[in-house]
Amino acid sequence: MESIEAGKVAVHWRSSYDTDDSRLTYRVYKDGSSTPVYEVQGDSLPWSRPQLTWTDTAVAAGETHSYRISASDGTNTTSRTTAQSVTVAGTADAYAAKVRGDGAGLYWRFNETANAYAADSSSGDDSGVHWNAPTLAVPDGAAGSSSSVGYTGSQSEWTYSDKRHPAPSAYSLELWFKTTTTSGGKLIGFANKVQLTSTSYDKHIYMTNNGRLVFGVYTGSVRTITTLQSFNDGNWHHVVATQGGDGMRLYVDGTQRASNAFVTGNEQSSGFWRVGGDNLDSWPNRPSSRFFTGQIDEVAVYGSVLTSSQVASHYSTGTTP
Repeated sequence: MESIEAGKVAVHWRSSYDTDDSRLTYRVYKDGSSTPVYEVQGDSLPWSRPQLTWTDTAVAAGETHSYRISASDGTNTTSRTTAQSVTVAGTADAYAAKVRGDGAGLYWRFNETANAYAADSSSGDDSGVHWNAPTLAVPDGAAGSSSSVGYTGSQSEWTYSDKRHPAPSAYSLELWFKTTTTSGGKLIGFANKVQLTSTSYDKHIYMTNNGRLVFGVYTGSVRTITTLQSFNDGNWHHVVATQGGDGMRLYVDGTQRASNAFVTGNEQSSGFWRVGGDNLDSWPNRPSSRFFTGQIDEVAVYGSVLTSSQVASHYSTGTTP
């Protein structure tokens, strides 16, 4: 549940699954009522449980409302979920408005406090799954957020997208991170596995042991661009990587740090977005750890290339008190 638009509450939930029925009916209950305020059908499978969203506009700024959800296969109905409360915003969240307005198709704000579900705040309902319990609700977030997710560098701990995606040709990757690690690790990437170490992997940002950031793709050979500066100083940093017709670009804290205008292709296998770690074998300046140790927040993926002015605007908005 979240309120990032004035006078609205977005109710997100991960679909359930049933061994006999792939299509279930979901009902949303508000403020303890026994009558649902919303009903929708959704398809799911044990290995694919897409997010569903309903936006409540029958609310006013400053009010607090609670919501519960049930699922039914037509014969049996689950008990309602534990009520979750949210206070309705009077003004829009400025940073979230930038991300959503510039077309993010995946936007994980990492504000969940329990369970493995990572809600998507974009219109894409492209939720994630926290695998093997990274630390949720670390009370230190980026871009005005109150919390983030902490990754310990464990070889079995990351977050992956529930949906399989076709390989993008033009895209942007964006997140905030904070670390003092000297063993590096992957922050985000595209890969063919969700619960195992991947065997096909590129379109990724990783950190070297000395804190530099690398953006890499595979075109039949490995192609990378790398920052000259190190960013493992224990402060929050904003990183964006883009690729499209103008090549590869890597930005940190609103400023372009590296580029290659001639690399416009990447590996064209379908896959999943992963945050917090994955395979880095055979990549240059491979860090000691494939898996990142530190905090990550406000993860976004776009199906287009963000301009330099958009990147700068996101950083400026995210660092404005």
